[in-house]
Amino acid sequence: MRIAVNAHPLVGDSPADTGNVATELLVRVARLHPDVEFVLIGDQAWLPAEPLPLNVQVAVLKPFGKGKVGRFLWRRYQWPKMVRKVKADRILYFDDVLPVPFDVQPYLVMTRKGTLPFGATTDENIRRFKRWRCFPHS
Repeated sequence: MRIAVNAHPLVGDSPADTGNVATELLVRVARLHPDVEFVLIGDQAWLPAEPLPLNVQVAVLKPFGKGKVGRFLWRRYQWPKMVRKVKADRILYFDDVLPVPFDVQPYLVMTRKGTLPFGATTDENIRRFKRWRCFPHS
């Protein structure tokens, strides 16, 4: 099985911020399931401080443009195309909702710092999620 992961929220994950909650969750899940391949798809080069397990790959997909228009194009068109290209069986989102290809099951994990960006993309895609998990403030 291959799981595509939206790596954009992981790029800003730092020990000084939230203690690498999202990154730590992903690394531990990957170690628990060595038979599953995880593909981290982000818009910039990124590697966490701790080495990733062997079943985790990083794919960088540079936006077509800069600024808000570039982010919109990346989220709306480049992301779904890359998910299809890596032939993902499932998608794991951390703290964000991106367009979901219809043939892939999406899952959402909300961490302490996560708030959903409400708008047309979220409204359109949130109903397609198979499951979601929330880790509230303690």
